[in-house]
Amino acid sequence: MKWSYTIRSLAGIYLLWTTFGMVQGLLDGTASTQWFWLFSIFFGVMGVIFLYTGMKGWAKINKEEKEQQAKAMEEAKAKKSQLLAGQHVEEIPEEPEEMNETEESQEVGEEPAEEEDRDEDLNQDK
Repeated sequence: MKWSYTIRSLAGIYLLWTTFGMVQGLLDGTASTQWFWLFSIFFGVMGVIFLYTGMKGWAKINKEEKEQQAKAMEEAKAKKSQLLAGQHVEEIPEEPEEMNETEESQEVGEEPAEEEDRDEDLNQDK
């Protein structure tokens, strides 16, 4: 996500640089059409918008990362102080991964082959 904001900022800088070159050409007299003025203004405005939104987004992500790091440090300090005080620290249980049918049947104590045989027997009775 940081890369998109960096690229947006770089695009804004490029548009501003292009605008500067176009305005220099207009002032030197090498280009003097109204379209050149129009595109210079358009590129300048878009360059400012891209640069502003890119820098703002990049700063927002940096701020969120710092807040997450600070929160993790506080949690680590709290656990450390609990351990030093002799208190039991509760572990957060991990969520089990999803099991497929063979794992579930093996956990119950049935073999997958027995389950298939039972299904075949039921189909033959009908």
